[in-house]
Amino acid sequence: MLYIYNRTTKAIIYAGYARDLRHVDFRRADLSSLQMDGFKLDECDLRDAYFLKTDLRYSSLRFANLQGADLRGVHLRNSDLTGANLAGCDLKGVNLSRCTLDLANLAGADLQGATLAKCTVISANFTGANLRSVKYVDRGRHGDHAARTKLFDSNCTLCI
Repeated sequence: MLYIYNRTTKAIIYAGYARDLRHVDFRRADLSSLQMDGFKLDECDLRDAYFLKTDLRYSSLRFANLQGADLRGVHLRNSDLTGANLAGCDLKGVNLSRCTLDLANLAGADLQGATLAKCTVISANFTGANLRSVKYVDRGRHGDHAARTKLFDSNCTLCI
C-alpha cells in the first residue's frame, strides 16, 4: 500500500493501491523515496512537494503543478511533463532523458547538471532558469554526434 503524508502536518493525504492519481491535491506532500514509476499524476497539484529520490520513470505528469517542488534526485526518465508547471523547481542533476517537456514552464528552475538527452522541449519557458552544465547532446546508435534533443523556445529557436 502507498502512503503519502503532508510534510508539514504529517497527516495522511493518500493511502491506497491506485496508480491513476489524476487531479489529486498533493500540495506539500512528502513523496521521497517512493516507487511511483508508471503512475498517472496528470493535473495534480504538487506545489512544494518533496520528491527526494522518488522513482517517477515512465510516469505521466501532464499539466501538473509542481511549482516550488524539490525534485533533487528524482528519476524522471521517459516521463511526460507536457504543460507541467516546474517554475522555481530544484532539478539539479536530474535525468530528464527521453522526457516530453512541450509547453512546460521551467521559469526560474535550477537545471544545473540535468540531462535532457533525446527529449522534446517545444514551446517551453526557460526564462531565468539555471542551465549551467545541462547535458543535451547525445551520441547516437551509430556513433554520430548529432544533437538529439530539441530545445526550442516559443519562436522555435534554440534556447541553449
